[in-house]
Amino acid sequence: TAGNMPIVPVISLLWAWATKGACVLKPAADSVPLIAALGTALAEVDLAHPLARHTTLAYWRGGDTAIEASLLADGAFDRRVIWGGRNAVQALAHRGGAADTIVMRPRYGISFVGRAAVKHDLQAVVRLAAADSVVANQQACMSSLLHVVEGTDADADAYACALADVLDKW
Repeated sequence: TAGNMPIVPVISLLWAWATKGACVLKPAADSVPLIAALGTALAEVDLAHPLARHTTLAYWRGGDTAIEASLLADGAFDRRVIWGGRNAVQALAHRGGAADTIVMRPRYGISFVGRAAVKHDLQAVVRLAAADSVVANQQACMSSLLHVVEGTDADADAYACALADVLDKW
């Protein structure tokens, strides 16, 4: 996982559980104590629980071929999500053979804004969008830097102007 925000490994784990079930989570070096605490909590709750049985929390120095050759071998996983810095993404994106790979490159936050949201309560939508955009002073991977608006050109322009006003006040 990316290491620029301490919450990233926790959110990544929750997403893994919600979408995939079984997972291996490798945190950035700065997040190792947090992963140790999560592992301890899982063990304390119930080691027999399916989420605990099918979750691996591990740290190794990136690029260690002894670990990565087997862990990332073709067929080891049917899906992989790589989320981290440019070096981590470049080193891992090509591995894993036929596994479907989702790559979350650095600073790759996108917001999709539906037509109904823009038509219903534009001010509420842009306040929420502004909050999504300024996470960690726009340095977090999840900071929305691209907003895609469903609707007409006029809808998109109205959204952009309203968002600019909210961000200016922020």
